[in-house]
Amino acid sequence: MSDTRRRMIFHLPFEIDQARFSASQLRPMKMLHAFKELGYDVFEVTGNAKARKERIDLLKRELDDGNVFHFCYSESSTMPSLLTEDHHLPSTPFLEPSFFSLLKRKGIPLGIFYRDIYWKFDSYRKVVGWIKSSFASFFYHVDLWMYHRYADVIYLPTISMAKYLPADLRAKSQALPPGAEHVGASRNELPQDPVKPLTFIYVGGVTPPHYDLRPLFELAAKYKKFRFTVICRREEWNQVKGIYSLSDNIDVVHASGNALTLEYQKADIFLNIREPGEYLHFAMPMKIFEALQENKPIITSNLHEVAKLITSNRLGWVINKNEDFDHLLASLEMDRTMYEDVRSNISKFITTNTWVSRAEQVENSLAK
Repeated sequence: MSDTRRRMIFHLPFEIDQARFSASQLRPMKMLHAFKELGYDVFEVTGNAKARKERIDLLKRELDDGNVFHFCYSESSTMPSLLTEDHHLPSTPFLEPSFFSLLKRKGIPLGIFYRDIYWKFDSYRKVVGWIKSSFASFFYHVDLWMYHRYADVIYLPTISMAKYLPADLRAKSQALPPGAEHVGASRNELPQDPVKPLTFIYVGGVTPPHYDLRPLFELAAKYKKFRFTVICRREEWNQVKGIYSLSDNIDVVHASGNALTLEYQKADIFLNIREPGEYLHFAMPMKIFEALQENKPIITSNLHEVAKLITSNRLGWVINKNEDFDHLLASLEMDRTMYEDVRSNISKFITTNTWVSRAEQVENSLAK
């Protein structure tokens, strides 16, 4: 009797830290759960080098026993794969290449989500210094060599990021943006008082240059009748709060989990107002999809990929300058139906942009 179970391999060159709420930790956790929800038996190759080696050895035995795996999905770290140990030294330089080579020999398709390419930007060298950036750059290029040699598909947060990859990797790139939890229609039924001033929320980083929120703080200072809530990590805020002017209608809150959900429920609109830059134009923050999951319309600066997502699906509004914000607020104050129309669009959008739908995309592009 044939074995009809669906099996796949899930690979990370690090261990998921469930205590951290960063995208680099949350995204692989969401994808792992999504594959399981699709009905896959998931063979995990994750953790530190010792743990991964043990799992790879077990995988070899399973393959020798004739067990079939339909594909392998891997996610990169924000640092080079060979430097993910706590000491950040390449102590196991052949572990990942030998693992990927095993997959290729066994005919198991490999898809790799390439998380970020910040290391190619001048701002990275300015932040970490020339010596450290040169050292890391060598190993980032080793990652690209591995992906060229072994990966069947390279998944990216947005397809705009592909322009920074070598031509051979661009040719096998696909966009695999974040997903959302499908939480149903209940979040679209929160009461909206037409005379209540709008409340705005931002969730994410606050450290320049990529998270330069001075435009947002300037808007808050200008529009004193509205409330603005900025959610960020306490330690990050303590490092940079001196660069921001805090008006009395801004609340800086350090919340996560259920406390963050409550903050979302108190807000009307998610603000993604930052200084534009080349690096931000191809970014697709997980927080955008988190806000949509909470059924919050989005007002964003004109950041290419985020702006395209918002406008093409009518999930909010894009502003280029403060005057655009003036006109938008006036319109929203006069007619709340445009706000409710956007919330209705968000509810429809979420149904086809869940984490499970992202896992299905991987399945469709890799499974034989």
